[in-house]
Amino acid sequence: ERERERERERERSRSPMEQLPKEVLENPVASDGGLLCFGSGHDFITCNPVTKSWRRLPPLTLINNQQFDEDSEQAFGLKCNPISGAYDFFLLNYSPSKSQSASVLMNFSSSSLQWRALSPLAMPETCVLITNAITVCDSRLYTLWHREASLTIFAFDNGVWNEIDIPECSSRLLKAFLMDVSGSLYMVGGVGAMWLFDNFWEHPTNVRIWKMHAQTKAWMEVTRMPASILHEFQQRIDFEELQCWGKHGVMYMKSLQSDVLMFSLLTNEWKWLKDLEMDMELSALIFEPSLSAMA
Repeated sequence: ERERERERERERSRSPMEQLPKEVLENPVASDGGLLCFGSGHDFITCNPVTKSWRRLPPLTLINNQQFDEDSEQAFGLKCNPISGAYDFFLLNYSPSKSQSASVLMNFSSSSLQWRALSPLAMPETCVLITNAITVCDSRLYTLWHREASLTIFAFDNGVWNEIDIPECSSRLLKAFLMDVSGSLYMVGGVGAMWLFDNFWEHPTNVRIWKMHAQTKAWMEVTRMPASILHEFQQRIDFEELQCWGKHGVMYMKSLQSDVLMFSLLTNEWKWLKDLEMDMELSALIFEPSLSAMA
């Protein structure tokens, strides 16, 4: 009896992740509403680490004879409905070495438990996905691209893809990240001529944050990084490896083996998380625990 009790205690103390298939856990791709999504190619798992519920999504078959190959680039988005408990997982599969029709957008719905193909995105060969994130904001999907060394945004809304102007001259916007804040789209970007240091890191002359008007698609600058923070940012962050994550108006900026810089839109506060010991890879997500979210 004591042995069975010890076994039950060990089971309760196990990490929720230990119960999931190991082959996909190395690649977290999306999170929202208390759920995490892991996977790549055509194999994906959604899970709630708190309740230990998880689901392996049905095998994904692309349309138009598209294949998952080593040249494919993928971007992912997850959106949960807190009222119904349903969620949608989005996958954009893009093969830059193929024809212009080689970009496919797929959607898995937890309500139907099926994949469906959405409108494909025709892109010239000069386009490259910047990040693997699809930003879902007010039912629209936003993706960041490089086109001939310039940044641009392509948005999917009501079955149609449209290109959206960025808030700064593309030759001056060195790197950018998108974030949904209560249904509004925000962009954080490094602006200015590149500075080369002895270690060949590249840094912007300033970092700005913009908000996009949903109807007019016009951008308005809401704030920029203070000079005192910018000086530290240039010294402590490897801009070439910079990653940014955000939820509900709080952003975190980090490169490999460096401190984390946090910014809050609510308080307009920039803060270094100096006591946070982190040595994480570039695959990272912000997770919000939930007892109600069901995979």
